[in-house]
Amino acid sequence: MKHDILQKLAEEMYKYSAYPQDEHFTEVAKALVSKHPCLAEPGSSTGCHGWKNSLKFKMGNLRSKLRRCGMADVSVNSNKRTRQNPDGEPPSKNLKKPRRSESNFLPNFPQGQDASALENSRQLLENEMKKRTPNAALVSQLMNQTFSLRRKEIVEEQPPVKRMLERWPALFRKQQSSQEWQVNRHSPRLLEIFKSKKGIVGRTLAEILAQVEMKDSDAVRDITQIPVGILTVVPEDSQQPDPNALHLELSSIGIILEGSIVMDNIESHAQTIYLTFGLIYNLHLNYPKRLKNTFDFIQSVMLNLGV
Repeated sequence: MKHDILQKLAEEMYKYSAYPQDEHFTEVAKALVSKHPCLAEPGSSTGCHGWKNSLKFKMGNLRSKLRRCGMADVSVNSNKRTRQNPDGEPPSKNLKKPRRSESNFLPNFPQGQDASALENSRQLLENEMKKRTPNAALVSQLMNQTFSLRRKEIVEEQPPVKRMLERWPALFRKQQSSQEWQVNRHSPRLLEIFKSKKGIVGRTLAEILAQVEMKDSDAVRDITQIPVGILTVVPEDSQQPDPNALHLELSSIGIILEGSIVMDNIESHAQTIYLTFGLIYNLHLNYPKRLKNTFDFIQSVMLNLGV
């Protein structure tokens, strides 16, 4: 009976994450003995310590089985050090796993499709984006069709943003970026938050992301060292009494990633923020080190997503 219980729990946990954290195992074990007191362990301070450890082992066994079946989200880490592979990386080093509760982190290729077929579709998509007016319906169809190839490339190869701009230009369009972001159901909430507290949030936004400002007639400042930033273009006659405040009269707003302007002509700062979160997810990027706690706060408190 214990084997069946652990197997079912591991399968349910896998639906949320292939790599649960220690606190997740603790919560599941506590919930188990709370709902079924007869399973509590005599003499244990928590009544579930043994269940927690057994569940960790069962989860590891489940990942091994899924890896042998070719599941991409676990086979991506198959080069880790084991008895059969003593020269591999340590098990916990550079582990490729969801960072922000992504529900479709690294899916397998669609049935009947392989890397070659999907690459052909990607090239069609790239050619379509070179047109003056791309077919929006075709772009959306090809983006959905090549999602698994794109995620495989992003997660396994971790290419620079400039390369992604060249290979996947549609990913940096506002509509596609929002669609790609699997948690974009939270974007209306994020927009509401930033619009409802203009004064406080307006001052805070200037600190959240490096804001590069310029006048219409000025040359663009050096942005190559900015990992994540918001570029605001303000009119020549704009008045800005507080240097830390956010410009409200703008000519244009853009997003900077890894020193490149990847998106521009955005309507508002609120929209810019949630598009930035979408791009960080889409490209599997780390938060800037100096602002990691701020981004984590927005993610876990404002968006209620796992960190």
